[in-house]
Amino acid sequence: MIRKIVIGFPLHYEDVMEYARLSGFKLYPYIDATNEKDGCVIYDFDNKVRYNPEKPKNNYGLIFSKNDLGDKVKTDEIYKKENRFDEDEIDREDTILIELVKAKKDPILKVVEIPDDVDWHIEETDSGNEYVSEDHRTWD
Repeated sequence: MIRKIVIGFPLHYEDVMEYARLSGFKLYPYIDATNEKDGCVIYDFDNKVRYNPEKPKNNYGLIFSKNDLGDKVKTDEIYKKENRFDEDEIDREDTILIELVKAKKDPILKVVEIPDDVDWHIEETDSGNEYVSEDHRTWD
């Protein structure tokens, strides 16, 4: 039997929002910057993040919440376990994620097939590209 896993993280904003929609829940995107000018992020030094319903230019400073916390919220509030949705913690074998990646045909996000009897882990190159390696045994 073959197992399917996804490599190529991180997910883009659209991928995370679509994953949530397909999974049956809503996410609220917040950003830890109050202003962008010429591609530079200017941070909000009063330790708050703001609700950001618009698609951002990139994921820099983006935090997803499982709950609507209002227009502006303290940073430590959004990082509480009951609020934060961490897209990096999505199971790489999640069937919804696999179908999403297959449909998207992104050149970086890929579905990799691995035989069931192989122990594996995900590694990352110096440039940030992910690949799957088989686990090997070692002895001292």
